[in-house]
Amino acid sequence: MCRERVEEGDDTVPVLIAMFTLAAVVAAGVAAIGWTRWRRAPLFGVLSVFSTGVALWAVSDVIAFLVVDPGEALLWGSILFPAESVVTAGFFCLAATVADRAWRVSWRTVTPLLIEPAILIALIATNPWHRLLIPGVTRAAWQGEFILQIGPLYWPHVVYGYVLVLVALFRVARARRRVPREQRWIYNWTLCTALPPMLINLVGLPLEGRYSDMTSVGFAITVIIAYRMVAHPTLPEQIPVGRQQVFDTLSDAVIVTDRCGRILDHNPAARRLAERIRPAAARGSAPPSAGSSDPPAVPSAEPPVPPAALSTGSPVPPDASLTGSPAREIFGADLHLREETETDQALTDVAGSGVDLHLRISPLHDRRGNAIGWALAARDVTEANRLRREVEEANALLREQVVRDPLTGLYNRRHLMDTLPGQLAEAAAGGTPLTLAVVDVDHFKRVNDTYGHAAGDAVLIGVARLLASGVRHDDIVARLGGEEFVIVLPGASGEVARARLEEIRELVARSRTRAGEHRLPVTVSIGLASFPGFRSVDGLLDAADGALYAAKERGRNRVEQAALPPRDVIAVPHPAGGPDRVGARGADGR
Repeated sequence: MCRERVEEGDDTVPVLIAMFTLAAVVAAGVAAIGWTRWRRAPLFGVLSVFSTGVALWAVSDVIAFLVVDPGEALLWGSILFPAESVVTAGFFCLAATVADRAWRVSWRTVTPLLIEPAILIALIATNPWHRLLIPGVTRAAWQGEFILQIGPLYWPHVVYGYVLVLVALFRVARARRRVPREQRWIYNWTLCTALPPMLINLVGLPLEGRYSDMTSVGFAITVIIAYRMVAHPTLPEQIPVGRQQVFDTLSDAVIVTDRCGRILDHNPAARRLAERIRPAAARGSAPPSAGSSDPPAVPSAEPPVPPAALSTGSPVPPDASLTGSPAREIFGADLHLREETETDQALTDVAGSGVDLHLRISPLHDRRGNAIGWALAARDVTEANRLRREVEEANALLREQVVRDPLTGLYNRRHLMDTLPGQLAEAAAGGTPLTLAVVDVDHFKRVNDTYGHAAGDAVLIGVARLLASGVRHDDIVARLGGEEFVIVLPGASGEVARARLEEIRELVARSRTRAGEHRLPVTVSIGLASFPGFRSVDGLLDAADGALYAAKERGRNRVEQAALPPRDVIAVPHPAGGPDRVGARGADGR
């Protein structure tokens, strides 16, 4: 790139000086404006640095026309090289900010960009000894201005600048493909900003040492376009900034995939979620290389990560990216991507990690309505599910407590009278038998009077346990009141039920109930009645009660079956909440 000195009397020299001066003034003005507005948007700060480099470049061009001594030309012309580095680095940061609105200038990005300028400054400082960067100063063949001669170490600097600019343009072009069509104009303008200086520089490179380099003027045009782009007041520019900020601060994990289910974009919450449920997949994520074919939308063949690996995996770095990974590597094979409509999916215990997710999947379409990908919004509902289960268990416990006898744990009279009509109606509809038995503890009043009510309670608990252990799963055992119990045996005829009740009676008779230091023998008397012989709830209860009295009168500790009624009377099953049978017995201590 050339540096100049003016020949008196050449009409084109004032024009060139005016052009370079104007370029320097424009760039310096934009740099000042950007510096005052950098708190409003990161783009203004980056634009200010970029414009400062362009201003220094144009100033070096102006000075090269004005100096008359070759030594001064060499001194002021050396400003050119650091200015070029500032311009290319500034353009890279400007393009990176446009490509990724969450990108911020940090020491992690600035440090690599400072390496080349630092080497360049060191070469300029040591140039008098090696002269590999600037061998000397000569006069241009056209205007007669002083021009810096170019050494072999200058060309790596040129290549580096072009590579940096091309990488920046590639990032912008790739980001442009991912945004809605109405928001692409800012990316188009960014791509256009590089055209003026690149065209001027490519034309001027072969003419190096013969004509004035107009690249700084081209970059001044870039500064104008960039400022117009950054300062545009309309909503399309402001919306992407707001969208990105909202996207990054959402507590729900949001992932955007392509049609094959490969992750294109994600927010920090998604990375944190991946670290929890699949740290191995998160650590191994890497963007696909250019030109690689899309992976098929099928689950990975790798075996799932066991829970032990999940708990011992090393944490994901803060800047880890999931881009390029199949979404099923994160959410597991249960993930279903459907093109038709939005769907909600519940993924329980994802990948064995103990995390429950509620996943909302929304298809993304192009202008023709074709599915081009999916947006996945995942919410961790582990704690909500745990609370829901606790509430359900508590409600189930309350329901059980409502229908359970607090002393024996058997069903209470209320539950018996609520379910018995349904049992009887079901037996009538299916033409199957049903037997009801009333069980009474023999000489229970004597136990209370002799050993106390605590011993009586122990007897009732022991008898209830034996009754429950002697019936089938479908049978119902309930405490009717006092020392009376009821057993309902669906599907059992009178003969079958009597045999089973005899086994229960013998089981109770063989047992002993511990009451303090005493082991009390206990017996029961049982009366039973069967459907279809008795066709109503009251009929069954009254008949079984009568059979129980007969068992008491015949010596207790026995089973008696009610005789069939003299005539077949059809009756409606008794509704729930019939007359209370507690206390129907006398105080004879049966």
